[in-house]
Amino acid sequence: MLNSPSNPTGAVYTRGELEALADVVLAAKLGVISDEIYEKLVFGDARATCFATLRPGLEERTITISGASKTYAMTGWRMGWAAGPAHAIKAMGNVQSQQTGCPCSISQAAAVAALEGDQGCVETMRREFEARRDLVCDRLARLPGVRCFRPDGAFYAFFDVSANFGRTLAGRAVTDSTSFCLAALEGAHVNLVPGDAFGAPGFVRMSYATSREQLQGGLDRLEQFLRK
Repeated sequence: MLNSPSNPTGAVYTRGELEALADVVLAAKLGVISDEIYEKLVFGDARATCFATLRPGLEERTITISGASKTYAMTGWRMGWAAGPAHAIKAMGNVQSQQTGCPCSISQAAAVAALEGDQGCVETMRREFEARRDLVCDRLARLPGVRCFRPDGAFYAFFDVSANFGRTLAGRAVTDSTSFCLAALEGAHVNLVPGDAFGAPGFVRMSYATSREQLQGGLDRLEQFLRK
């Protein structure tokens, strides 16, 4: 399973890195699910790459998944799709046909309108996310006990808070990323996701998919919380 740009880190694999993985996939005869839902949300010199296009024969081993939730901010419409070998897609369709739920016809029509309509709004949103990324990362870099990687894509800051382990914050002993997040929620009213949920103890995830004003307010409270 590949996810580039990545949730939670915002990392974007280079084309060279993906080509090296593609060679391993072909040599080992592996199957790949490539989650490329953040492909339009990349910043600076980073470029998203469609994994299935990198080597001849790779398209027969790859199922590419995406959706309207990120590029078109249509999270509540619950629209996604998959592209891959015909036999795999047919089998997926057979399973889906027996499910009790599916995207409604209105959501499907809305997704077509998003995909076929003017894409200028996507670039406008991408630039805004890049500005929010810079705001969040610049603020986090100045916080005590925080080390922040500057992401190249998606809309998350994934930062190391392990230097705060052993402290008591908001009356709570902080021993891991989960207890750090609980303390931040109770003491600063800032909602973070523990890195433990992603197999990365010591890290937490912050989404910057909200207004700059909301982000500034949350970061102000987080700073006050950590400097107590």
